[in-house]
Amino acid sequence: MDKNTGVIANFNDALRMPPYIPLYDSGNLGGFGSNIKVEDLNDANNPLNAVYNTDYISKALNLEFEFSGEVDIFDGMVFKTQGRFYTGNGNDNTWNYPSNSGSFSKPSSDMSENFNTYSGMILENYFSYNKVFGNHSFSANIGNTYSPAGEFRSINAIGSNYSSDAIHNIAFGKTTSIAGATVNSGKARLSYFGRVGYTFKEKYVFNASVRRDASSVFGENNRWGIFYGVGLAWDISMEDFMSSAGTISTLKIRTSYGKTGNDNIPSFLTSSTVWKGDASNIVYSFGDNLNFEYGATINSIANPDLKWEETFQFDIGIDLGILNNKLNFVFDYYQRSNNDLLIETQLPVSTGLGRPGAYATQWVNAASMSNSGFETTITYNNSSENFQWDISFNSTYSANQVTSLGTIGNLPISKGEFQAGIGNSTRTDIGHPLASYFGYKFDHIVVDQAEIESLNSSAYASSGGKVTEYKVGLKPGDRVWKDIDLNGYIDDKDRTYIGNPSPKWQFGSVFNASYKNFDFQLMLQGIAGVDIVNGGRYWWEGMSKPFNNTTNVLRRWRKEGDVTDIPAAGQNSGLNLAFSDWYVENGNYLRVKNITFGYTLSDNLFENNMRLRVYVAFQNMLTITRYSGYDPEISSYSPYDNNNYIFQRGVDLYQRPNPSIYRFGLQLNM
Repeated sequence: MDKNTGVIANFNDALRMPPYIPLYDSGNLGGFGSNIKVEDLNDANNPLNAVYNTDYISKALNLEFEFSGEVDIFDGMVFKTQGRFYTGNGNDNTWNYPSNSGSFSKPSSDMSENFNTYSGMILENYFSYNKVFGNHSFSANIGNTYSPAGEFRSINAIGSNYSSDAIHNIAFGKTTSIAGATVNSGKARLSYFGRVGYTFKEKYVFNASVRRDASSVFGENNRWGIFYGVGLAWDISMEDFMSSAGTISTLKIRTSYGKTGNDNIPSFLTSSTVWKGDASNIVYSFGDNLNFEYGATINSIANPDLKWEETFQFDIGIDLGILNNKLNFVFDYYQRSNNDLLIETQLPVSTGLGRPGAYATQWVNAASMSNSGFETTITYNNSSENFQWDISFNSTYSANQVTSLGTIGNLPISKGEFQAGIGNSTRTDIGHPLASYFGYKFDHIVVDQAEIESLNSSAYASSGGKVTEYKVGLKPGDRVWKDIDLNGYIDDKDRTYIGNPSPKWQFGSVFNASYKNFDFQLMLQGIAGVDIVNGGRYWWEGMSKPFNNTTNVLRRWRKEGDVTDIPAAGQNSGLNLAFSDWYVENGNYLRVKNITFGYTLSDNLFENNMRLRVYVAFQNMLTITRYSGYDPEISSYSPYDNNNYIFQRGVDLYQRPNPSIYRFGLQLNM
């Protein structure tokens, strides 16, 4: 049974709340300070209001049952069956007390409650054969895996206008309704697989596998996929001619090639989905009757041709150990090709589809890309009677490039409008890294009106009189973008590639040491060759609203003649805050992930060989970076959404920084 209670304070609210508003205000509904938008245009919420005026309880019960059995058929041949059945249910309810805080106002209590239940299973049966014939070692497996769709059901109810806060029950609300319900059978998979392995004299190794998988998320014509892998290895250090190589302890060459598949998309995409309107949007009036009837619209278009996303990978590597394996090197080079990526694309508004305020979508197989790089690990260990230590370094270099799109007309895929009105932040196009940052490049701040007149004259001359403004609506104190296409004025064609969210380098190191009863560990981790979108700058330096700002705005443009890199406050926000390299920052960092000091008390203090270790540990103690945000370790502002993770990576929207943790502990070994 898992149970969670309470509400986490909103990080964004905490940063935006003005310091001149008191945290507590007994005269304000709810008891917490609140600023009024009509007085200072600031509608930031008090972060404590949601914490203390909201009761939240979440409970979940999860049960799993596993079974297995095997039968020895004859020498070396075994049949095994194993399975897992899982079921569970959850309940969460939220009670909001009457309160007022900025744009968040509730004159009376309300409540929402959700119930859900789920169940599923997986069953696997296979035969395995293992036999050694002199210098020959042989193994084989053949079997299948079945995972039916299972079931998930949920219902959400809401209530409002309560006369008392004493009992939190939906039924006691003067207004109650069903806010939503879900019945979903999930996805089903069926797999058949086989694998063989052969080793000769423990020097030459061969293995191969093949599997045929079916997934219910695809249509009948593309439901099945065939995937395979083959690998070879040669342990050169076991050859007779290596006996004279005294310093080389291990030398092995490995190579492999294979194909894998991905079906990580929602179910039922081979059918269109419909969105039902409500009284505030999709309504129709028939005949002379003035009453409106609810309507519905298609929200996403079916794609019966969806198929498996495929990944092909080639790898070649070498393992080298010298000085009796005190010093070890592992090197791998790989080439990976991801074909027919499964993505959700936006449909043009001209289709007439989609719910109000949102684009209609369709899932397609689009965008193939190639990845290549290498991985290296170096380890060294040394020991004496009282002192032992080892150190390891690892690094990965990777570069990716889009090789095809698969969209209608091979149009680039644009995503990532993290703030309304700024435009998409990423573009995926052939010849560039996946989901590259795409926007304007900042040039300078307009000094005065005379400069605008000069720029407009230049645009008029360059365009042959067709363009009268260098940049539409430009005023003194506004940002000017670079004229990338050199046509003499600024338009959408001046957007260009301005960053890459995929790190080229990932690296780390671990150092362990022990002296008598003392032990020590240091762990480092970092990345390089990566860019981050600091989405928080929209609020902390954008000056579109009078929220708290960084000290950078103190050097903003204020009067004609000012030379600076910060625009005027509250002016042309739509133009000045369009997505540009102003948001993009260097995302490189080196982090001290862990430092641990320990001491193990002497064995003779305890009976029965018990050992007590005392230790202190420090996590995330230090981060070296040039990134101006709170934490450069960014994935995506919705990392659990596969589509957003692929195409909207590296966008920092008020992500909570990784906390520094200081821990003291006792470890008892018996």
